[in-house]
Amino acid sequence: MRNKAISAAVSAANRLTARWAETCDGRGTVLSGLGVWPLLAAIADPASGAAREELARAVGFPAAEGPDAARRLLDAIEQNPAVHTALGLWTAASLPVNPQWVARLPRVAHGVLDLVPARAQAALDAWVEKETDGLLRRMPIQVDEETLLVLASALTVRTQWEQRFEPKSWKVRGRWAGRDLLGLSRTASVRDLSITATDDGPVTLATVRGGDEIDVVLALGAPDASSGTVLAAAVRACGPAAEASIEAVDLDQPQPGPGLTVREIPAFSSAPTARLETVAFTVRGRHDLLAHAELFGLAAASDRSTGHFPGISSEVPLCVQAAAQDATASFSAEGFVAAAVTAMAMMAGAAMPRGTAKQLTASFDRPFGFVAVDRSTGLVLVCGWVEEPENYPR
Repeated sequence: MRNKAISAAVSAANRLTARWAETCDGRGTVLSGLGVWPLLAAIADPASGAAREELARAVGFPAAEGPDAARRLLDAIEQNPAVHTALGLWTAASLPVNPQWVARLPRVAHGVLDLVPARAQAALDAWVEKETDGLLRRMPIQVDEETLLVLASALTVRTQWEQRFEPKSWKVRGRWAGRDLLGLSRTASVRDLSITATDDGPVTLATVRGGDEIDVVLALGAPDASSGTVLAAAVRACGPAAEASIEAVDLDQPQPGPGLTVREIPAFSSAPTARLETVAFTVRGRHDLLAHAELFGLAAASDRSTGHFPGISSEVPLCVQAAAQDATASFSAEGFVAAAVTAMAMMAGAAMPRGTAKQLTASFDRPFGFVAVDRSTGLVLVCGWVEEPENYPR
């Protein structure tokens, strides 16, 4: 049952990635549907009305099942030592948050937003740098005085190829003609090359195997094929939950697919061999998710005239203020490294009363004692007296 539940979550996340991939316009970029999907799943259940319905459609799960599906998916992927995921939640001190909603978030670190936006931003940026091991350094959204909640995910992938590439100087024809490229070349298995069909013609898929159960699939379409179609086809053809069929390369054809050629060479064995040639690359992507609000189920949720998330806070009407992702990926002779940080900010979705309230302050500004107690039994664990507090670090 658990494997079926995880497979269902994988399929749902991959479908979101494929739909997003279809929007690519040919410019170099990188994106992670996995970075977005758990966030959408986390806010679908506490949403109401049209926002709840749209988010559930985008997630591919009933809204009530979203948080548990996100937890299963992140728990499963975290078993791979090549992958690291993290979820962070920051809320304003003035926002009463439903503790039941927070408890259902998978392994979330819950902090408080600083009242000063610049300090809050610095704390968010520090979290990004820490959770991506420096691959990314800034949160993809900016907080301001109106920001009441930030929910973010971080994802990193690091793998070494099972068989490294040999770097070479490579001059090619076509779009990259006239350039001296950092080419990568190595022998490959014929089984690692395959074809999938699209409305823009066939797409050649090359699987590069890394350690720790990580594969990187390269996809090449016809010269006039749209980048969105090619990339979405590769997503749909990946993994045991693939939703697109793939075929073996027909070695009886001289040019059986985009970028493929078959020729006879001298050999000691009649078994077919293959060679893979590509280029080293580093790509970065910055995505405003609200630019494709319908795709991510955020159209109604970002309507600022009212609130949409009573399950997050029953006292403050919340709407999505911003949603964005930054990502980077590098492919080299030795391996593959990628990171993505996705964040959503929420603000009050309707005019909030600007009244006043009394505040009680306690200042422990002279020597004081302390006692630590086991709550369930009343047992005192430790106690003491503070005479010399620590100095501010310089």
